[in-house]
Amino acid sequence: MNKIISYAIPVLIIGIILTGVFIVIPNLQNQEKDKVQVGKEERFRTFNSAEEIKNFLIENTKRDGMMPWFISFSPPIPPHPSLPPSVRISSVIEPYSLPVTYTGFPPPPGPPPPLPTPTFTPVPPSADTLMSTASAPTYYSKTNVQVEGVDEADIVKTDGEYIYAFINKEIVIVKAYPVEEARIVSKINIQALQNQWYPQVWLYVYQDKLIVIFVKEHGMAIQEITVTSPSVEYAYTIPYYYPLIYTTVLVYNIKERSNPNLEWNVTMEGSYVASRMIKENVYIITANPIISNEVKLPVIYNNDEKIQVKPSDIYYTPYADFAFQMTMLVNLNVINQNLEYKGFLLGATNTIYVSLKNIYITQYIYSLRWFQGTLKQSTEQDYTVIHRINIQNGIKYEAVGKVPGFLLNQFSMDEYKEYFRVATTSLIFTVSAFTVAPTETTIFNPPPISPPPIPTTSNNIYILNMDLQIVGKIENIEIGERIYSVRFVQEKCYLVTFRQIDPFFVIDLSDVKNPKILGYLKIPGFSTYLHPINETMILGIGQEEWSQVKISLFDVSDFNNPKEVSKIIIGNRSQHAFSEALYEHKAFLFDPLRKLIILPFLISNHKFYSINGTVQIYNHTIPIRWDVFTDWQGVLVFEIKDKIYLKGNVTHMNFEEIFKIVQEKLMNRDYYFYIEIIDKAIKRALFIEDFLYTISDSKIKINNIHTLEEIKEIKLN
Repeated sequence: MNKIISYAIPVLIIGIILTGVFIVIPNLQNQEKDKVQVGKEERFRTFNSAEEIKNFLIENTKRDGMMPWFISFSPPIPPHPSLPPSVRISSVIEPYSLPVTYTGFPPPPGPPPPLPTPTFTPVPPSADTLMSTASAPTYYSKTNVQVEGVDEADIVKTDGEYIYAFINKEIVIVKAYPVEEARIVSKINIQALQNQWYPQVWLYVYQDKLIVIFVKEHGMAIQEITVTSPSVEYAYTIPYYYPLIYTTVLVYNIKERSNPNLEWNVTMEGSYVASRMIKENVYIITANPIISNEVKLPVIYNNDEKIQVKPSDIYYTPYADFAFQMTMLVNLNVINQNLEYKGFLLGATNTIYVSLKNIYITQYIYSLRWFQGTLKQSTEQDYTVIHRINIQNGIKYEAVGKVPGFLLNQFSMDEYKEYFRVATTSLIFTVSAFTVAPTETTIFNPPPISPPPIPTTSNNIYILNMDLQIVGKIENIEIGERIYSVRFVQEKCYLVTFRQIDPFFVIDLSDVKNPKILGYLKIPGFSTYLHPINETMILGIGQEEWSQVKISLFDVSDFNNPKEVSKIIIGNRSQHAFSEALYEHKAFLFDPLRKLIILPFLISNHKFYSINGTVQIYNHTIPIRWDVFTDWQGVLVFEIKDKIYLKGNVTHMNFEEIFKIVQEKLMNRDYYFYIEIIDKAIKRALFIEDFLYTISDSKIKINNIHTLEEIKEIKLN
């Protein structure tokens, strides 16, 4: 079973890509044309006309045995940023406290109960007060990012004095520090978001600029696609429905926080892929699917000016994919309002990495041979194409290369001292042993279809120069497993693979031509996120069992002999635990001065209620008892000393209030409780000086970060 699970995710990736796409695979004659030799003279060419783009697409899809029409999908919009608590009706069990398991040391005493919230009389501040920065704090948290100096968009931002949050389809600006002045100072209502069920919004803050990014669908378009297969004699037309998606960037002047002023509106055709901000420059990457062989170039709206992207703005390389899309890279300077853009005709854009000098865009390409039963075990089956765009002085497309395998996420890549390091998992397909050949005694009508070959995985580290040529590598790390987390820290790489146990590898990259594994540790479970605490400690967040979240502390002072010196397990089989930080690094909050780790958690079956009532059945009053279980949602605060300790927790849930809501609804035969408590889920946490701020859709709660006692809360709705 574990072996099957380890293969499921790579195969699922391929399945998702193919969902909804009707492909007729013809018999290929020239299989060996998959490997494309790319010369420097071919790498950085642009098109001269839309007709040239169309011919390029037709030629490349024909060359790789595909249909002369093209469907491409942009990456899916990420799920709602927080997983809210829920209420269930079930059988009776004993109530539990937070399920925490310590290893190797006794639990510390629990935190003191929170004090009653003091009453403040808010005094409306003047505009001068809101613009003052004389009392601005010097120590506050920022969004947890991969590269220092390269900011990443998130739903909550702070500049140390104000908090900017996307709450209930509005942008809320809150005076956060000093605590005595904490209050809402303004709200920005974006009308375009009001009709969306779960609008996706991302924020940046730079000096007196607030940058808001959101995606909007503008109805559905119908495209009729004529499918003609070279292996058959017929053709037919199918309708294809697809959304018209636009990505909008709004730049507000917030010098006067109580009165934000919209000063720049840029809207781009295409769905949002990713973004980064370096000083005053915001880099946006969007994807424009090519639905048919009628090439439609994207449009950018700069305030009221319509900018039509030209064929000469579109770069291309001979790396062919199963489908194509226009990937746009747009640079917005929010200070002088300069706009620069370049387009790239690529396959589906998967993952990006951004340093202070370069943007790396990747696309994962797999071989079609394994669908056609023509695989050879020695043949390279899948690879990731990497495009390097220099952003030091404008947007310059400078290099393209490829490595075998696929990437886990952005942490699978790193730029260090003019070298680019990549960690991949490769799929090695072996020919299935279940293929049945027809004989005289067997009748097949229709002929049998051989099952797809069985995939085997291997893991690799590649070191590339700035021309994206491989100069060093380690391949076939833990055959049959796949990468679950990776972190590059200067000349070292920390790598976690998993199938049945968790090998934690320490890899030396100081010799770029000869990287080597220094040491490894095998422990139960796996880590999905690694975070360096200091030069000798790495923190891992993962799972030991499917119902648990494990927080591990690794000592890597001896690179040849890494050790797990401490761990805490949250959850058990009756109280399942989940943390958004498992898969979203921006939900991870680390206070390096106080060695605190603050993580959002959802723990099931935390509270139990037994509610007695009656129901009417055929004019008879029947007594009934409802057994109700509610989840706990909040943040857990951990402290690193000699070990990891649970310091305490903060939640926005009021279980007495929830009990009253549930009881009232049950008496009225209303069993829909979910929406009543969804806004209590904490989305993000941050700290400013000695105060911890937790943000949900309903409130911002302020606690003393040393004692976790409640200081104040600000209602948001």
